[in-house]
Amino acid sequence: MINGKRPPFSTVEVLYNSENFLVVNKPYDVVLNWDDPSRTDTLEHLLQERFPELVDESLTHRFRFVHRLDYSTSGPVCVALNKKAAGHAGKAFCQKQVVKQYLALVRGHIREDHLSINKAIGRRHQLRVHCQSIGHPIVGDYTYSCRQDTTPYRMMLHAQKLLIPLKEEVIDIETDDPFVTTFDPQWQSSER
Repeated sequence: MINGKRPPFSTVEVLYNSENFLVVNKPYDVVLNWDDPSRTDTLEHLLQERFPELVDESLTHRFRFVHRLDYSTSGPVCVALNKKAAGHAGKAFCQKQVVKQYLALVRGHIREDHLSINKAIGRRHQLRVHCQSIGHPIVGDYTYSCRQDTTPYRMMLHAQKLLIPLKEEVIDIETDDPFVTTFDPQWQSSER
């Protein structure tokens, strides 16, 4: 949900589309799927509305999500459109061939303009936990700010790059920085 409203399906930007894969830019505050089929505030439901021809009725969740993003995180999500593609992408993830890069705004003073964390990311909330552990929690991360960070309209974490190097095709996606006013009119920098 975005500001208490379900985002219209048109907000799901298509970043890549082939016979085997669909990559969309997941909005923040949207869960991928849910066991309750009556919930319509999921990426699964938004994709079902926009791409009814891609729905696989044999699947519980109707789409083969290759990987996951947290509810609060925006960015590219890859959907395999057949079993074979799902197997190839899953193997690439298991063999740690996939590259994911995230953009985050963090609390505190950092001497450099950018802070790089070169860690294998793959466990639930791993990046969020790491930022909190080094004293720079992600802005808007209610969970890892001891439930104190409630002012921002969203958690400022975005999966900016996704590279899945497959023999059949290479998926190489890089999205725009969402933390600028040209991308998100709600964003306001504290610099004046």
